[in-house]
Amino acid sequence: MSPKLQWVHRACTVLGVATTSALADSSRLAEHRVMIPERGEVLGYIVSVETNHYSFLPPPGWRVSCKPGAKAVVMITADLSTSITVDFPEADTTKTVQKRAGELLSSRYPEGRLRQTFVLFTGLGEGTAFDIERQSGDAPKLASRVVYAIQDSGVVEFTLTTPKARFAEWTTTFANVVNSFHRPIR
Repeated sequence: MSPKLQWVHRACTVLGVATTSALADSSRLAEHRVMIPERGEVLGYIVSVETNHYSFLPPPGWRVSCKPGAKAVVMITADLSTSITVDFPEADTTKTVQKRAGELLSSRYPEGRLRQTFVLFTGLGEGTAFDIERQSGDAPKLASRVVYAIQDSGVVEFTLTTPKARFAEWTTTFANVVNSFHRPIR
């Protein structure tokens, strides 16, 4: 191999390692069309996090994007008052599902006041759900429903956040997103 070709090979290798390292810390999002008999063709998404791929249907009319530099997808209403976040937090996989979910909740939402805990089924299987309330300064109280679905490959966290007064209005929309979230059949 010529010295020039060796230099190009090394540069490509370094670039490939740097790119892989950067992508490992974030998620990638791709649109795709889904045919639903009752609704016709709708816009769906596939999110890739490391080597795991998931598909889901966002609420109609909501904006969908990846959180920059994070392993998360955010869906937000046009008026910016309500959001649904799908996150892939690092978690200890040696503990029971309920214990891991409780620890994640207390570390990620320490200012939250727990209202109730229950089982909620997701497109990935059974999840542990928490309804919490929190106050941020003089702003209105926020209500969140946080669901942890534990997978072999890690944890998927679904979070609905909205003003407390509108919480009941968005729980069905949130359940639809959570239930649409699954691993595509290969």
